[in-house]
Amino acid sequence: MKKYLQSYHAFFPRSYMKWIIYLVYPASMFALFFGGQLLFDMMVLMLMMPTVMLAVECMIDMFVFSGFAAKGNAGRMEYMMASAKGRGMVNRALAVDWIRRLLYLLVLAAVVYVASLAKQGGELDEMLIKLFFCVLTSAAFLMSVALWIIRVIDNRAVQYGVMYMLLSLPAWVIMLLTKQFEMDMKWICLVFIVLFVISVAGQIWFLMKKVKEGYYDA
Repeated sequence: MKKYLQSYHAFFPRSYMKWIIYLVYPASMFALFFGGQLLFDMMVLMLMMPTVMLAVECMIDMFVFSGFAAKGNAGRMEYMMASAKGRGMVNRALAVDWIRRLLYLLVLAAVVYVASLAKQGGELDEMLIKLFFCVLTSAAFLMSVALWIIRVIDNRAVQYGVMYMLLSLPAWVIMLLTKQFEMDMKWICLVFIVLFVISVAGQIWFLMKKVKEGYYDA
């Protein structure tokens, strides 16, 4: 486990990123959700939290894997090729990166679910919970799409543009699928989970392929 974490941390620009990712970020999300209940309705917070997480994860990746597979960006590849174990390090780093994101998504889902249950006195609003999970899974998939672009295009303006464009999409996508196509929310969640898994697996495969090509080009 230590070896996997070390591989992941090797991509951090500064050591303080550990504090941001493992402490400041989660604590801020908790503060926003529980403190936000003083200002916003629970439904607003439930639909807002996945979008906030989407934005934060994009921002983090701009400092960790930004432009990693961008055309002409040889700096990262040369760093990997300096070691015979470079490919393994990249593989471990990408695995930990997505495991962390998945863990954060699961924690967010659990916290919102329990808080919603407590807020409603044990009588859960099933429609609201279904809507939340639809927004969460769609945000997770859109996050994976955004990270494709952040890691393949080494242009900060484009990266920010994509991030801002995707922030408003989760709610609109759910509205379109439920109203226009009359899809059941359970199926919407399942579809986005499948798309998320395919996107993540494809991204790891693609980045590893770029690293392998870098070795051949050396």
